[in-house]
Amino acid sequence: MPVLVKFETIHSSPSNSMITSMTSTTFFAFAIRTQLSRQPWFIVSILLFTTLIALPIHAASFYGLGYLPGADVGSLAMDVSADGLTILGSCATAETTNTGVVEYFVWTMEQGKVPTSELFTLPTRYEITRLSPDGSSLIGRSEFGFVWSQENGLEKLPTLSETDERSLPFAASVKANTIVGTSPTTNGKAAVYWDENRDVHVIDGSIGGSGPIGVSADGVAVVGVALVPQGREAFRWTQAGGLQLLGDLLGGQHESQATAISHDGSTVVGTTSSAQTPPGRSTEPFRWTTDAGMTSLGFPQGRLSASPNDVSGDGSLVVGTSYRGVNGDSALKAFVWNEEGGSQDLKYWLSTDHRLSNALLGWELSEANAVSADGKVIVGYGINPAGKYEGWVAVVPEPGALSTLTIALTFAAVVLIVRGRATSRHAITIQRN
Repeated sequence: MPVLVKFETIHSSPSNSMITSMTSTTFFAFAIRTQLSRQPWFIVSILLFTTLIALPIHAASFYGLGYLPGADVGSLAMDVSADGLTILGSCATAETTNTGVVEYFVWTMEQGKVPTSELFTLPTRYEITRLSPDGSSLIGRSEFGFVWSQENGLEKLPTLSETDERSLPFAASVKANTIVGTSPTTNGKAAVYWDENRDVHVIDGSIGGSGPIGVSADGVAVVGVALVPQGREAFRWTQAGGLQLLGDLLGGQHESQATAISHDGSTVVGTTSSAQTPPGRSTEPFRWTTDAGMTSLGFPQGRLSASPNDVSGDGSLVVGTSYRGVNGDSALKAFVWNEEGGSQDLKYWLSTDHRLSNALLGWELSEANAVSADGKVIVGYGINPAGKYEGWVAVVPEPGALSTLTIALTFAAVVLIVRGRATSRHAITIQRN
């Protein structure tokens, strides 16, 4: 009786120096008119062969993000959505380089780079700070803080002041239901969050004039830097648990700040002081978890300071920027951290662990600004082979995914054979959706 096997294959290929993908479905069907008990290893060989050629091939890739028309002086990839399919970027022109004015864009597979000027208009210069995790909303400031989405258009974020509208939103949860930032007050500014109705609330009066930098995907946990009598300290805040100061590493002197939080809210990254850092400087990267507290990420080889910019959804991958000296310098290099390899130069990690040395020829990766929730899409900027600043996108596969599936299918085939010996007179159909 026939054995029918169905597989799907997904291929990825670049287009216009950006990530594009297309899906093609290939069906492998064959009939084997023999009893399973007579030729079991032939069945195993066929199953393994079709697994190797038909399962999704997750090859790593690296691409420059390119430029907007007429804005080819430099570009940056600033942020990426949780699923890695939407990217926030910016470009500069020769006219805007000296003034600091940039043109922002949103990149998606379907539409490529879309300038934000085609999404909304403002009468004055504006700055976009972040993309919401689901990719649906942009937050930023002009003469007032704002959030934009296709669904609701441009919304002004109110402040705690009756006369000053200049709020500064820093980060947003999924669908921007919670936005965190700072708001002017009658005697300074305060750390605040805006709820889904856009009402403004003080996070904690003791934080002072500094503020929140990141928020978990569900909007429950907020991180940032708080002003304390001794200096500055990284904090994590929830409405239920209140303010939690994260402290410093051993020997530190109240100089720490949180720069990002994982989507699940369990992991915080940032910079801190320690016994090895200069007084008044927070140059050592840290990772804080609810279970282990604060630990050092260390430095990539030959680097003396580093700053994490983002962390994956479960806290297992950290990306950021490293510096040659303890006081920061212009010799920026993107870095990556994970449990297996510690802190490493990102270009080295992509070249060795993910075989992207050819794609990276001539590139210098300056900063890694953001990472998708699954840790597979990293975005940032660097100097391309032509010597120009350009935003880039790196896509890395999950190590061992193919071998794990192969082992699983081998086991399934053996089970199938054993069952076939007992029921060889019955038809067997295998289908993988």
